[in-house]
Amino acid sequence: MKFRCYCGFVLSNAPENSDEYRVYSDDEWIHDIIENETITHGWMIPDSKRTAWHCSECQRVYVFKYKKSLFSNKTDMKCEMVYIPDKKEVLKKYIGK
Repeated sequence: MKFRCYCGFVLSNAPENSDEYRVYSDDEWIHDIIENETITHGWMIPDSKRTAWHCSECQRVYVFKYKKSLFSNKTDMKCEMVYIPDKKEVLKKYIGK
């Protein structure tokens, strides 16, 4: 998947050039992973409900939440917040161009 940053730079989660990182809440990490005795290897860790995408050009960080589609196997991503380092602020609502 590709995503265009507000600055115009194109972010991607392709394996060879990934700008995407898994983000786990404390609750997810403790209850779904640490306390789950069936997870014995790293590859058994489930995907997180959120991912963060980092723009290497302007340093913005976008946090997306995965949303399962009821009518297909596809997963949609909704941008929940944007961190802008130079302004040191978090925008809860992202309005893309």
